[in-house]
Amino acid sequence: MLLREQLERIRSSEETNADYENTISQFRELVATLQHDLEQLRHKEESQLSETRNLSSQTQAMMSINMTLQSTVMKAQAKSIDLELRRLEALQATDNLAYVQPYLPESFFKSENDSIRCLLLFKRLVFKADLIIKHLDQNHNVSEKIASTIPERLIVICEMKQRTGWLADLAKQFVTYIERGSVENFLKMGQVFHELVGTERRLNGIVELLRTEELNEAECLLDLQRMIAQLDHLSDTYISGNRPVFDQYYAFSRALDFNADRIAVDLAYVVQAVTHATREEENQALDVFKELQDDFLEPCNKLVAQAKTSKAVARKIVRRLDDLSEQSATLKPDLMERFRNMHTTSNKFATFCLEICKRMSAYITERRSSKLPLVASAMQQILFNTTEELLTINETAMWDGAWKVLDVLCQELVNANHSVLDDAKIEKVPPAEAPWVRRASDLKQEVIVNHDLEKKLQMNSEEILKLAKDVKLKDQSLQESAVKIQLLEKRSEVVKKQTEQIKTLEEDLNKAREQEKFFKEACDSLSLENEELERELEELKRAKKAEKQSSTPRKSEFDLASGPEDPIDNMATKTQLDSLKSAVRYLRAENAHLKGKDIRQGLDLGALPKFKSDETEEDIKKRDQAKNLLKSVALETKVLIKDIQSISASPKVVSLAKHEVGRWQTQKRMPDFQFQAQQAVLFTLQKRSLELKSKIQQLGKLGIVDGKPAKSAVTQNTLQQSLAKIHLPRLSLLADASTSTSLHHHVNLRSVAEFERIHAIFVN
Repeated sequence: MLLREQLERIRSSEETNADYENTISQFRELVATLQHDLEQLRHKEESQLSETRNLSSQTQAMMSINMTLQSTVMKAQAKSIDLELRRLEALQATDNLAYVQPYLPESFFKSENDSIRCLLLFKRLVFKADLIIKHLDQNHNVSEKIASTIPERLIVICEMKQRTGWLADLAKQFVTYIERGSVENFLKMGQVFHELVGTERRLNGIVELLRTEELNEAECLLDLQRMIAQLDHLSDTYISGNRPVFDQYYAFSRALDFNADRIAVDLAYVVQAVTHATREEENQALDVFKELQDDFLEPCNKLVAQAKTSKAVARKIVRRLDDLSEQSATLKPDLMERFRNMHTTSNKFATFCLEICKRMSAYITERRSSKLPLVASAMQQILFNTTEELLTINETAMWDGAWKVLDVLCQELVNANHSVLDDAKIEKVPPAEAPWVRRASDLKQEVIVNHDLEKKLQMNSEEILKLAKDVKLKDQSLQESAVKIQLLEKRSEVVKKQTEQIKTLEEDLNKAREQEKFFKEACDSLSLENEELERELEELKRAKKAEKQSSTPRKSEFDLASGPEDPIDNMATKTQLDSLKSAVRYLRAENAHLKGKDIRQGLDLGALPKFKSDETEEDIKKRDQAKNLLKSVALETKVLIKDIQSISASPKVVSLAKHEVGRWQTQKRMPDFQFQAQQAVLFTLQKRSLELKSKIQQLGKLGIVDGKPAKSAVTQNTLQQSLAKIHLPRLSLLADASTSTSLHHHVNLRSVAEFERIHAIFVN
């Protein structure tokens, strides 16, 4: 019973648990729905709050726009009033000029009028050029564009700003030159007015295109370049030596400022183009961006930052020069060369950056059109070639040469800024009276007319005409005399040249005579030595004959006495004798070489004077061929003589040892084999000597002497210059191989080396 009760309780508790679980799951579903509703309510509240905030910000923006519109309307009204007042002033000035002009004398319109109009024209050029630069700065802010996307048009606009600024600075130099120059220079500048009318017309066209927003920068660049070329030509013609110092400093400083903008924009555009190209599919697949990031893009970004710093320093210099102009002061001319060098370097580097931009853009567009990935090596080659062409620097890494140039330029700018801030480098500009004021005072004095002066002027004019005729006659006579003087001067120059040639020839003759005397003395000393050597030879021969006569019977007795001795001892003594003979030969040759060297150093012979010959190109070719042949023959003779000496110094004894029966013995130890080997070596030497002799005979038949084609006897004797002529007896060396039947050999010595060889033969 208890178990049943417990089971019923368990069943009832399980049912209650199931009811509880059901209620809990329903409660959880209800909580989830309530949380979802709460999140929706929160999103609605946030959207309502954002809408209210947007409405408030829009209302604030509308209020600010309304305020700006009101301020612009007020400014426009003020500007319109100012323009009307200025128009009234301009009308009054033109009316005043029209009323005053009839009172002016005619001489004013002939001389001063064009000069004044020219000065006003230059001022208009300065104003309009500055207006163009101001408009371009407002519409195209370089710093904002570099921070965002750079359009390709900005590159041309920066170049246009630089050229327009240079045009304005050239016009400023003319204005300062006219205002502070002399009266003569002021009147001379009237000739320039009509040449500059077309320049002002071109500049007016650019201003009109800016006003209508139809500006084409490429065409404007060409017009600006033409205007700059014209003003450069006029400045070289009229103010080349008297250019204002302050305006030159200002022109160079502002050009450095504009060039910094050009450099930064060009390099930033290159970085932008490369990064956009590397984000394409074909480049991303090959990881081109990672390859170019370290070597190309990061150095280029550093160059952009460096260009910005150079611009900041250039701006400081420009502001300092503006302050000095307000104080009527300027820099001393000592710094002019430094500013000119900085301007040249800046222009060169800006041109380099523009060329890099063009070439990289062309390469990227080409790869995009063909849908090929960028290649880092090709970009590196483009960069290296451009650096070598424009900067004349051989790079080892990308942007290395550009970084060096820009770093040096920035350092120079910093040094120039320190010099500009130094008060010791500043001088005051002295005030000068305007030339038109001086000219006006002169005109006022000329108005007073004197009749006596007019009569005197007439008399003087007649006298001037007579004097002019006399002057013309004198000029003709002077011209004739000048022509005669020129002819005489030419003749005197010819005579001077002839005398100089004679002097040089005499000096050469004296030197040749001195050398001839020296060579004669050397030949005499050599002939004396030769005679002494011949005497010694004869004495030695006599002594040798006497020794032979005295030693022959003793030798026979010795042979009879030593007959029964062993032949092996004779072989050993013979080998020792041969080795001693070869050692004696070597010592004699070395002694001869050392003696010849001492004689050469004692003589100290100089080089013989060279003779000039009228050889043609064919003769020169033949002579070169003959020299090559003779060199080969000489080399063969040296090798042959060396082989003969080595063989003559080697022992020629044949071993006659008895063969042991029953044991093997090499063929090289056989007496027959040894004898045949010695005879074969001698036969080959004889054959080589005969071949060499036949070659020399063939060269003699061809008419080649000393490496030159054979000429007539007279020219050959004149060209040859012998050091000495020695008669030698017939040599015993290679007597069997030679077929010559002559009793004597004649040797012409032409150098110290040949003399050393002959001397060595004598000593041996």
